[in-house]
Amino acid sequence: DIVGQELLDIIESEFIKMAIILKKTIRKEEKAYRWGGEEFALVSVGIKKYEVKSLAERVRKAIEEHEFCKSSKNSFKITASCGALSFFPDENYLKHEIFARADKLLYLAKESGRNQVQYKVFEEKK
Repeated sequence: DIVGQELLDIIESEFIKMAIILKKTIRKEEKAYRWGGEEFALVSVGIKKYEVKSLAERVRKAIEEHEFCKSSKNSFKITASCGALSFFPDENYLKHEIFARADKLLYLAKESGRNQVQYKVFEEKK
């Protein structure tokens, strides 16, 4: 099916643009990873705990401002909902525990109206 393949090519091209937006928006010491279908995980080590929200907000704003499929008559914009958390790396958090907490924040952002950052600092484990 030619139309289906053309659509898939467009989606793939725009998905690559999303990766480029992330790469241009984050700093050298920050990393972006695809986490599922249309979700990305950003990791930054060694920044102050309240800079995490700024990182998520920079990415959210860059996505919101980008015009996708700009060269076609069907250009569009998208928004991003972000769950951001800060924690002490010397604590014994398991990977699944970290991502589960970030995922809860992501869904809170979606349920609270989308196109926003929900952020939390997790204090040291006792």
